[in-house]
Amino acid sequence: RKAFGKLIIDHDLHCQTLANLEVECRASFLTLCFVAKLLGKVECNKASGEEQELLRFLTPLLKLYTAKQAIAVCSEGLEAFGGQGYIEETGIPCILRDAQVLSIWEGTTNILSLDALRSIDKSKGQSMKIFVAQIGKRCAEAAKHSSLSSLAAMVAAKTSELEKFLHQCDPQLIQASSREFSFSLYRLFTASLILERCMRNDLAENDLFLLNKWCTIHDLAPVLALHKSKNYDSRLNKSLFMEGYASTN
Repeated sequence: RKAFGKLIIDHDLHCQTLANLEVECRASFLTLCFVAKLLGKVECNKASGEEQELLRFLTPLLKLYTAKQAIAVCSEGLEAFGGQGYIEETGIPCILRDAQVLSIWEGTTNILSLDALRSIDKSKGQSMKIFVAQIGKRCAEAAKHSSLSSLAAMVAAKTSELEKFLHQCDPQLIQASSREFSFSLYRLFTASLILERCMRNDLAENDLFLLNKWCTIHDLAPVLALHKSKNYDSRLNKSLFMEGYASTN
């Protein structure tokens, strides 16, 4: 496709957009493969107790995040095709519509985020401890490499802060923030897997770029910033969306 006299692949802005979409796909593919490996070990009765607990915890996180991610990525991809992306005959609109069902039939985002909290509760906090230890181990290894040390330190620090948030806040606030809490868990765990990939592939340039983009495109722990800004005030939230409507009380 051409725009402004040249192929759109020759426009830096378009390349930036495509690269950001590729980041989403590659990052979540890493997490998907990690969870699939855990599932395989569980099904073959070769998983340790910790691995079984981690699978239980990561499954709702993977479902809720990739479902929302798929909708956004498909929408951006459709837009890249211009008018052709909107025309039914190309088949692209169908991809976007099909993506929308993922956040419903896999379990809605709210339900899956509460399921992640349920995993922590049922394991008496063990699933969270295992999760944090997994990230900490990868960050400690990554810290030995100068090209990874700063981002590894950031991931480790935010993970620690997220764990404190879980223990220090009351259950009602944790439940109200469970969506962003789950997004934070997923982004941090995925960041640790990208760190591991960088080390495994001898710090390849594309992997380092992937890591940098994942850690800078997103707020790795959005729930922390939202909590500090008092975003989870239930009274004000209800007042905001009910303004102008008759009270049901």
